Amino acid sequence: MALAKAIRWRETEKLGKSIDPWTHKSKDGGEGAYQFTGGTFKEWSKRYLGVDNLPMTKENQNKVAYYRIKHLKDQGFLPHQIAASWNAGPSFLNGDKWKTHKGTNEFGIKYDVPAYVKEVVSKYNEFSGATQVAKKELPKEEELAKMSHVDLYKLRAEHSDDPKVQESLAPFEHRAFAREATAENPALAPILGIAVPLYAGAKAVGIDMGDPNSDVEQTPPSVEQIRQSFTGIYEGLRKRFTTPTETSNTSSGDRVASVGDGYLERP
Repeated sequence: MALAKAIRWRETEKLGKSIDPWTHKSKDGGEGAYQFTGGTFKEWSKRYLGVDNLPMTKENQNKVAYYRIKHLKDQGFLPHQIAASWNAGPSFLNGDKWKTHKGTNEFGIKYDVPAYVKEVVSKYNEFSGATQVAKKELPKEEELAKMSHVDLYKLRAEHSDDPKVQESLAPFEHRAFAREATAENPALAPILGIAVPLYAGAKAVGIDMGDPNSDVEQTPPSVEQIRQSFTGIYEGLRKRFTTPTETSNTSSGDRVASVGDGYLERP
């Protein structure tokens, strides 16, 4: 697993050949290639492998790290979140507290979680060959405006470590959500009309609207997010209440339903 390899590299292999990563013990109590701390190796080996007092062999360390990372991935956490959790602990994912967690611990060892995460993600991209994906050009705005909420959510997840991309994609994801929700249930239109500015206002005054289990980073409020959300409400209502007009396809005889915006759908 590329992420396990990246964490192992950052924890011990980065130190060079002067140490044996599999037996290395640090001043703050970290043990092994992945620097398991506070009894985590024993706890996780029991949880994931069902074995008490598992010896810290190379094979066992790899197994425990693999299953721990897999467990977090299965819960929906992304590489940068898993790296932050590994270095600072799961509690620092709440409200993205890891992003500002820097200092010196009681053993005199300096720590910088944001820098740690950046290094791990960089190595993860290198090991997994994901660098090319991260540099892939985004669709144009007119294409983003037509994408489904699910596809936009996945696209944001692919660029979760790039705040600028997040801010550019968030308005279109909000638009797609409003469009699809309103088309499915028009009664939501007035509710969304009130909820959208309230949501943005809450974020603007600093109320934490984030979800640590979310696949994507939260973004600051913007006028563009609000504008796109209301555009989505309008599009959803228009799609729901526009009556298709049937025309005959003279070349095949098939019946084709069309609406004013050029959308075609075979019955």
